[in-house]
Amino acid sequence: MQHGDLQSGYTASTDYFVAKIDEGPPITTDGVDSSWHNGPVTVTLTCTDTNGSGCASTYYTTDGSIPTTSSSQGNSFTLSNDGIYTIKYFSVDKVGNVEPVKTATNTVKIDKTKPLGSFLINGGATSTTSSYVTVNLFALDNMSGVYQMKLSESLDQTNVPWQSYVTSKQFTLSGGDGKKTLYVRFRDNALNESYTYAQSIVLENSGSEVVSTPSVTLTPSPTSGVTYTPVPSTSPAPTTTTKQIQVQDQSGKPVVNTEIFLDGVKYITDGSGRITVKNLSSGDHKISGKVGDSQYTQTFILGTQKELVITFTKQGDNGIYYICGGAMLFILLVGVGLYLQRKDKDGHE
Repeated sequence: MQHGDLQSGYTASTDYFVAKIDEGPPITTDGVDSSWHNGPVTVTLTCTDTNGSGCASTYYTTDGSIPTTSSSQGNSFTLSNDGIYTIKYFSVDKVGNVEPVKTATNTVKIDKTKPLGSFLINGGATSTTSSYVTVNLFALDNMSGVYQMKLSESLDQTNVPWQSYVTSKQFTLSGGDGKKTLYVRFRDNALNESYTYAQSIVLENSGSEVVSTPSVTLTPSPTSGVTYTPVPSTSPAPTTTTKQIQVQDQSGKPVVNTEIFLDGVKYITDGSGRITVKNLSSGDHKISGKVGDSQYTQTFILGTQKELVITFTKQGDNGIYYICGGAMLFILLVGVGLYLQRKDKDGHE
């Protein structure tokens, strides 16, 4: 803008300047998610300085330490090795305003390692007379943890659904006697899949069935605890060559490594809670076992059934147990039996 000076003949000129003041620091954000990854992860740090001088530099650390202007610099970096990374960062604008240090809400989690595993069928047994087996599974993953598994009789598990990882699983083998092979595969939370593991067991006498045992009457026995005297509902059946006894608790869970006696011969239940008795004839037999501090003896007439189910059931806190055959519960008589048991347990009337 110019102004004329009439007296002196000089012309004056005036210039105007607009000054921009940047007093605020820049703002930086990250895009770190909460998922596990089984490959390299690229982290992007986005800096903005709205109406300011503009972003100059962004500094960061990946080990949780406080970053400084001597730390790594950049708006993008890639992490490749297995681990859990805590990202801290800040930015500086062009006039030197410094952003407070921030910590990414999520950690970067990388796991590229396959889980390891193994399994046993019926505790490692080589054969079974029942198509119902117990599979004990073991898997390990030190980073993301074991997540799911597949269990099948098919080596090709493409169409086998993933299921939650458990350490024990009941499985029904396919029909027909012979060698049965199970296949198991595990995967972790980063979706790394393990190798496929295989175990085999021989199924024998697969035509056996679980049947209910006869009704029984409970009578007290001062010398042996409690004696169960069954009342057979049918007459004795012909001899069968192989019998199986299943021991389980009230919830149906097998009771493993349990000592029982059949006709005075000691047996130990296997990893599925069963014992197998060969060449056992039909007719009267006695089975006994110790549960807690109480001894139980059951006399029964064995017919054509090949598998006998015995259930140990605890009632209340009085230490009294009942034995169930198949679906039949043994009912404790009130009176003398309870009186004798309490006297024997407490040592006084």
